[in-house]
Amino acid sequence: MRRLLFNFAAATALIMAGAVAAAWVASFGAGLQVAWRHDPCDVAVYAERGGMSFYLSHVSVPQNTRQGFEWSRATWGMESGDEGWALPNGWRHGAFGWELNRYVSGFDAHLLLPCGIVLLVIVFTPACWVIRRRRQARRRRSGRCLACGYDLRATPDRCPECGADGAA
Repeated sequence: MRRLLFNFAAATALIMAGAVAAAWVASFGAGLQVAWRHDPCDVAVYAERGGMSFYLSHVSVPQNTRQGFEWSRATWGMESGDEGWALPNGWRHGAFGWELNRYVSGFDAHLLLPCGIVLLVIVFTPACWVIRRRRQARRRRSGRCLACGYDLRATPDRCPECGADGAA
């Protein structure tokens, strides 16, 4: 079951990595926005100029906005000389930044990261999956235990080191 979950996580991460790479390329033209809106919650990802902004809002006052999933290509007031997203109540350094605003009726939060950093974090799980598969294939070819790498030529039925089944 653990292996199945890990394989599912790796496949999902590869799909997300493809989406982030596409957003990264698209962000240098017109910006890209993907959002899910359902009062009182908004979750959105904005990509523009090689950076990504993750936005979460939970305000209990009805905002009369459109409900559901939406995506669009647009700019958000970032003119050619503009520094990018303004975070008056947070911290910003280059393409990195964060902001948290608390209200009586809820909160909203922004996280700014370069697309390359997001892509590296997402690709970590599939990279682990590839490394694990290669290691298992090499151990299987050389007659070693798949769990610990112990040489099973003398005892092919069961690993004397870790107790794992020799056929596993």
